[in-house]
Amino acid sequence: MLTLGGSKLCKSTSNDKLLIQQSIGQNIIGFAKANNFMGKQGFIQKAKDSRTKNAHDLLRCLTYPNPCVDVLNIKVLDQLDSKSARVIINDYFGKTVYNSIYSIDEVIHVPVRSLAKGAYLIKLTSKNQTFVGTFIKL
Repeated sequence: MLTLGGSKLCKSTSNDKLLIQQSIGQNIIGFAKANNFMGKQGFIQKAKDSRTKNAHDLLRCLTYPNPCVDVLNIKVLDQLDSKSARVIINDYFGKTVYNSIYSIDEVIHVPVRSLAKGAYLIKLTSKNQTFVGTFIKL
């Protein structure tokens, strides 16, 4: 197997066929086949994603109202392993637009008035527990 900057070239010896496979990360999105040549292009996913969390590490939260205008409320539905939590909001380009630490009350009130209209990802972390969700800002 020869690796060329994110692409992989594989030669199969069975039936003297040549297999060229280009990968970026998940499932194959297309291929071409002619005579003894087959080319595949797309995404190949690793057998195990190291970023996968254990079920007991995931937090269940309720975010409301969604869509929101001024404030996004987060109600944590599970028992936390800490008395504080970090809230991070990213736009869909991955840019962090909000990052703050909150003491855990019954409901966390996150000010979103200054955010531009659009869709956002929100992440709440408390020690080893994580919640990830989405919301729309009007």
